Amino acid sequence: MHEVQREQFTFGSGKVTYEGVFLGESVGAVEVSRKASIYEIKKEKISIVADCSIVTGIKLEISMTLIATDASVEQFFNLQNLLLSPSIGSNLADTAGELVIQIDDTGEEHTFSNVVIDPGFKHHLGSEDRIIDVVFYSFSNS
Repeated sequence: MHEVQREQFTFGSGKVTYEGVFLGESVGAVEVSRKASIYEIKKEKISIVADCSIVTGIKLEISMTLIATDASVEQFFNLQNLLLSPSIGSNLADTAGELVIQIDDTGEEHTFSNVVIDPGFKHHLGSEDRIIDVVFYSFSNS
């Protein structure tokens, strides 16, 4: 069995661009989670085990903490205002764009299409108001 060394992996930050707008750099690793929406079909009403499970959608969740420059913080909030200007109940997919993350340590570039910004975010006040926790979603079936 091959032994895995922690040194083989990169946990570095990356430059983050959304719709061509530089938002800042991630603090530490960018987390990417793949989530499936599953519809279970049960033949018997009393059954606790599904007879059939159908994948109805796949969603990537890309989360990070951003350290932004003054200009990129302003751009981020401008993007948020664009998301919030439609009324509640509007389709987030109408605001979808391209997210590009370039990992500093390796120079690798990761591009995600059909991405939306979660309208909820955490903005850390203090130290020049430049730290933002943000989540992006990419839907494969929209």
